[in-house]
Amino acid sequence: MVNEIGARRSKVLIIDDDPLFRSMLASVMREKYIVFVAADGEEGYRKALAHPPHAIILDIRMPGWDGLKTLRTIRRNEVLAELPVMILSSDASRETVIAAIHSGATDYLIKTSFTKKEFHSKLARLIEMARDRALDRPSRRRLEEAWSRVRRVPSATPIPRENALPEPSPSPETANAPGAENSQLQEIMDAWE
Repeated sequence: MVNEIGARRSKVLIIDDDPLFRSMLASVMREKYIVFVAADGEEGYRKALAHPPHAIILDIRMPGWDGLKTLRTIRRNEVLAELPVMILSSDASRETVIAAIHSGATDYLIKTSFTKKEFHSKLARLIEMARDRALDRPSRRRLEEAWSRVRRVPSATPIPRENALPEPSPSPETANAPGAENSQLQEIMDAWE
């Protein structure tokens, strides 16, 4: 899956109902990527679940599940939700581009106006995003765990009210161990690394 990016060639799923375009695109990509293809959104979604890719290339106008429905379904699935999805469509209307972005598209290319170099550059960026997300996942989990521990620790120093004497500090017997809050803060800082 996504955490295997560095170890193997990246997997890309092409979902497009045009067999000629799908075949042409797959043949161009097979030099660098492991390519899976699907002829419609529902088939593509099933293939993505069975063999989660590192990125998805998705057409908008397809029979059955169109690209927007497919994209929204992908974004609602816990396993697939963070996958980068590039829309590659002949539909250049502003409304469709905006709808795709609001539905969770990572990028949008118009089929009739992109170069091979531009396509490969954008796809490489999507794969890099997948790699970064895979690497960030354990750090994010450690950060969330450290933050939840910090939130459970009551503050040892009360905040003084204006024009009032501060309350006395708690005695050493009742205070947290010296540096306890600092060590928890350090855990949060370490999780960012």
